[in-house]
Amino acid sequence: MIEIMAGVATLTASAALVLCGISCHVAAAGDTSTPARFGSTDVDTNAAFGGPSSGAAQIQSDDKPKASVFDIHATTSTFQRYYNFKEQLPEEYGLAFGIDYNMLLQHASESLGKETAAGGGLRFFGSWTVLGEETGTPASIEFKVENRHHLGTDIAPQALAGEIRYAGLTAVPFTDAGWLLTNLYWHQSLNENRLAIIAGIVDVTDYIDVCGLANPRTDFSPRMGTSATR
Repeated sequence: MIEIMAGVATLTASAALVLCGISCHVAAAGDTSTPARFGSTDVDTNAAFGGPSSGAAQIQSDDKPKASVFDIHATTSTFQRYYNFKEQLPEEYGLAFGIDYNMLLQHASESLGKETAAGGGLRFFGSWTVLGEETGTPASIEFKVENRHHLGTDIAPQALAGEIRYAGLTAVPFTDAGWLLTNLYWHQSLNENRLAIIAGIVDVTDYIDVCGLANPRTDFSPRMGTSATR
């Protein structure tokens, strides 16, 4: 699956400064002839407690059947074997996972420093249900590992705001942070999944980005449209 977003935002009212951004989300897509596994079974029992950028929600989104951009039989059959493998893991071991790569390119029409910034992020995330999979009180280990880096430019997109003297951020997850462990926590559901106890390393944006368009990797980079004065 390849999803491409483009956005244009005027960041200042006093000058014609325009910031343009193009974002690309790449993940393996399943066979469109088969139904989505996640969301229709009990594998995603803890997903309701996270927003659209949480690992569980991203796994559900990536696993839904989608039309292929390029219908190449060799790649389709290869990805289908990959999805068959992913289906076996929850059934046999209670493990669901996802891998994706996101890219963002931003360019400013005027700048006191750098005008262009590009960055990428590789993520490996998942959920391992270790107890009570067939009950209303499942317990799981949630994890997410990332690598964030710049791509062919001197700076990553998050640093572009300082170059154009913008008092804010034009891109949040696209930094030069390198390897990060953003999620590693125990998720204990209670009372038929109406309550939950979470303990460990938690990415708070998984739980505050409750709007379906608030995921900057797949839907919209909301901070590109913030106004400021230079």
